[in-house]
Amino acid sequence: MRLLITGAAGELGGGVLRALSRRQERFDAVVAVDLSRPDAPTAALPADRLAWHDLDVATPALSRLIADAQVDCVIHCAAITGAAAERDPEATLALNTHVTESIADALSKSGPDRRLVLASSIAALGVFPAGQTADETAARRPRSAYGLSKALSELKLEALRQSGGLDARALRLPTLLVRKGERRGRPTTGYLSDLVKAFRAGKAIVLPAPPNTPVAVNAGSVAAEALVEAALMAPETWGASALANLPAYPATAALLLSLLRDLAGTPGPDVIQDCDHALLAKVGAWPQALSSRLAQHLDPGHAQPPEARLRRLLMDAP
Repeated sequence: MRLLITGAAGELGGGVLRALSRRQERFDAVVAVDLSRPDAPTAALPADRLAWHDLDVATPALSRLIADAQVDCVIHCAAITGAAAERDPEATLALNTHVTESIADALSKSGPDRRLVLASSIAALGVFPAGQTADETAARRPRSAYGLSKALSELKLEALRQSGGLDARALRLPTLLVRKGERRGRPTTGYLSDLVKAFRAGKAIVLPAPPNTPVAVNAGSVAAEALVEAALMAPETWGASALANLPAYPATAALLLSLLRDLAGTPGPDVIQDCDHALLAKVGAWPQALSSRLAQHLDPGHAQPPEARLRRLLMDAP
């Protein structure tokens, strides 16, 4: 199998490359694509099995590369997310949805056995009954430009899979802990990740939502491993549906702070409450957890009680 990873220089894409480095017996070569490659090595893959290409995935160059490199499977991580997505809905739709369609078209020209794995998002669900868990049958009611772009991409992949034109797979991800990137401006939907980083850095913590607001979370490292598993999984194991959730666990700022204080043995920095009602309208409407039809394959630790699972995620997070 020859794999292509979009957004390979990003945090999620880089995690996918690292996960692939631990499964080198399962594939032949990896093509890594992003606007530019990272300064430091991203994955422990030998030079003869990893080819970097600096290109814009929104241009026809990506479709030509998929054909020329004889790609069998694309793991599509490139996306506009968070506040950037809401500032420019047209660009978000172009990259998050139209590029997904272009990749699907390029792969389908090589045969129906070609595979596309999309990193989708809980934001595709949007409005959801408070306090409930969502499975793969939950209705999509996105409330954001980002959520709409992912919902449309999921629908496209479902149609392709049903028509037999492509082995299309969408893995729906929750909020991920702990994102490394430095965030500027007001907190966004990833504010729980910001909370963990601020606590560890000893910086004041800004909460844009009440401390007991539940948010569905998992670890970024688990998400990366799950995307690789989705790419390598046999068709009979994946099943007939195009969509699978990554299991996600309800976390609140209050619970994370309690766990962090216990693990660190210190009360940590000050906590500032600065409620963002627009943000709360989005995050507060999402399901508080995700169940998964493929939980045993995508997240080996899924059966742990939520608090024990969160403690482990915090202990393992860099």
